[in-house]
Parts: sequence; C-alpha cells; structure tokens
Amino acid sequence: MNFALILFVLTAVTGVVWLLDRMFFARARGEGARDPVWVEYSKSFFPVLLVVFLLRSFLAEPFKIPSSSMRPTLEVGDFILVNKFVYGIRLPIIEQKIVPIADPKRGDVVVFRYPLNPSQDFIKRVVGVAGDVVAPNAGITNARQFKIGYPTLDDWRWNMAPGTFMLFTTDPVAGCSASSHNHVFASWTGSAWQVQRFASGCPKLFTSMQAAAPLHLGAGRYKILFGDPSITTGRIPGAPAPFLGPKRLLYADAAATGDPANVEFEDFEPPASARGTTFLWPSGAVLNDAAEGYIDDFVLVSPTGNPDFQVLYVAITEGFAPPFAGLAVLVNP
Repeated sequence: MNFALILFVLTAVTGVVWLLDRMFFARARGEGARDPVWVEYSKSFFPVLLVVFLLRSFLAEPFKIPSSSMRPTLEVGDFILVNKFVYGIRLPIIEQKIVPIADPKRGDVVVFRYPLNPSQDFIKRVVGVAGDVVAPNAGITNARQFKIGYPTLDDWRWNMAPGTFMLFTTDPVAGCSASSHNHVFASWTGSAWQVQRFASGCPKLFTSMQAAAPLHLGAGRYKILFGDPSITTGRIPGAPAPFLGPKRLLYADAAATGDPANVEFEDFEPPASARGTTFLWPSGAVLNDAAEGYIDDFVLVSPTGNPDFQVLYVAITEGFAPPFAGLAVLVNP
C-alpha cells in the first residue's frame, strides 16, 4: 500500500472541496447556512492532511524496524524518523530529486525501496559509495555468516594481524561444490580478506557445513562447531525454522603445515574426521535429533580466558515456535 499516494489523494480531494466551497458553494448557501457534512469534514481535515503531507514529504518520515538485520544499532520494533532532505529535495509520490544536496556517506544508515519490489522498504548501513572498486570472488554467491578465528584467549579484541582466518557461508559453487551449504576459507592480508583457492581455481571450502563457530584453544589451535545439514534425521516436515542437522567439531593446529601462528585451510582435520557432540537438558536428559538439529546461530566463547571453561550461546526451537536464546556449558573439557 502506497501511503504517500493515499495521503496525497486525500489532501487533494479535501483541498479541492475546501477551495470550491470558499469560491462558490458558501455564497450559494447564503449567510448563516450550515455547511453540508462532507464540506464540514473536508474543511476540518484539509489543513491537518496538508501539514502531515508536507512534513512527511519534505522533512521527516517515520519508519518501524521490521527485522533484526541492524542490531544492535536498531532493534526490532524501534521507530525512527528519517531525514527526508539530507541528500536532496524530491517530488512526492514520483520520488524525483529536484534539488541535490549531498551524497550518501559510508557509515550512514539509510532507508530505501527495494528495486525489485518498490513497496518494500529496506533499512541498511552504507558500506560502499560511488567510486569504490569491488573485487568479486568468482563463483561465490550469497556470502553470509562471516566468522573470524583469532586468538581470543590472548585478547578478546581482534588486533587485525595478517594471516587471521575467516569462514563464511556460501551457496553451491559451480564446478566446485554442489552442496547447498559451504564454508569458504579466507585469510586477512592486512588490508583485505582474500579467499584461498586450489590450483584448479576452486575456493578452499568445507562442504555440507552450516553456521560454523570458531573457538581459540591456545597458541595456533582452534576448533569449529558446525551443523551438518546433509543429515536430516530429526527434521520435522513443514517446520519453517532452518534445520542444521547434528552438530560436529573440527580441530585445527597451525603448526601442522607451516607458520605456527597462522591457521591455513590445510591445518584443519579432514571433515570426515569431525567429532559428534551431545547436548543435555538441565535435567541431564539427552536432546533428541530434532532438538539438536534445530539449534542455530551459536556463538562459542571462553569468557574467563581458560579454554576448559567454554560457553555456548544458541538459538533453539522445536521447529515451529519462535526460537529462544539458550546457554550451554561444556561439561567434559
């Protein structure tokens, strides 16, 4: 629904009625005659609608945050007022800019209409501006869920040291992986993330891996916890929540192939060697395949700096209900 268009039509209709009444109808009724109901309502609503239309079109417009994509800056349900003239003055309805003022800057939070569905508003932070050079990675589509592996036991803040590794999710890679969920391996050069590739040109990746969470174990040793969506035991037909499958652990030691401080793709165990995990309810009962399979969005930390004390934050659901946040503690370090 185009609220701006509806507001414009109502403003125009009530304005026309007010103008015609002032010029013609009022004279025809004579002094002291009562206004018809439709004229009375139009005269009452027109100034209000006009002020709202002008303010909303040229000064500020309210929006409600519909999703969690802007957390923690903006939470779901937050209301914001958007400055309508900071980048220029536009004609209402057709959104044609007539007076340019400024261009979006990197870091700005902007509201825009999705080009493929103009009725849908998007609220995002600007990460690229005109003139930026984009270097796409061949074959990689829909990159998401970027997880950085860095020595958190030394400092919870990443020092941006070259050689840091990152895993991120991607869709099938033509000619390289037909799996619907892959995790690509990339390294930080000191100024950019560089996807590591085999001699064939295919990116170095783990197949059938979802929502991997790395954890530093000391020195150049890490482990990653991930879901294996290729195993569908426990999936509930018709459940809308993502099913990640059983959770697995894979270990890496930077000293295995070279520099003991920097983890390479080859430092990880073969995925076939991944270890299974067991999740327990507070009562000690083991989670069944469905309960474990729907665990998602997990983050693994050692809050005290001791790798023997590991805490896992998760989103958990039985497949249909909205997920709730849960906390698990490693019981067999």
